[in-house]
Amino acid sequence: MRQYDTTNEEQIITAVAGVLQDLGFTLDASETKVGLISASKAADATSKGQVAGAIFLDMLAALGGSRGNATAQCDKNQVLKASVIAKPSLDGNKIVVRVTFQRIVWNMSNLISRVETIDDPETYQKFYDSLSKAIFLEAQKI
Repeated sequence: MRQYDTTNEEQIITAVAGVLQDLGFTLDASETKVGLISASKAADATSKGQVAGAIFLDMLAALGGSRGNATAQCDKNQVLKASVIAKPSLDGNKIVVRVTFQRIVWNMSNLISRVETIDDPETYQKFYDSLSKAIFLEAQKI
């Protein structure tokens, strides 16, 4: 969560939308009256190490006379989701912006294998750094 020294909520929402689009997200919903933006993007979730390990396990299973199914459990696709809330601070002198990133991962069998919140600090740092720059440029009309 970050606070910005402005009371112009519309400026913040516009900057958030631009940053998400610059990061490759497609805006799914925007409710400017309540300060909400949600966005998503599809991405490959395949991990070469995960696939190699699954193939090895399937081969071991085949040598033992059983049918392996580890490869079908490997990650295939994912959708990254971003949810942003912008609202006035308690004293009303700033705008508070909170973002969360999640991902939904499908395996090779096209079943959801994981739904999780992304907690990588670099992901959030990149978003907020980009947002700070966008807000500055927006304020300067650049």
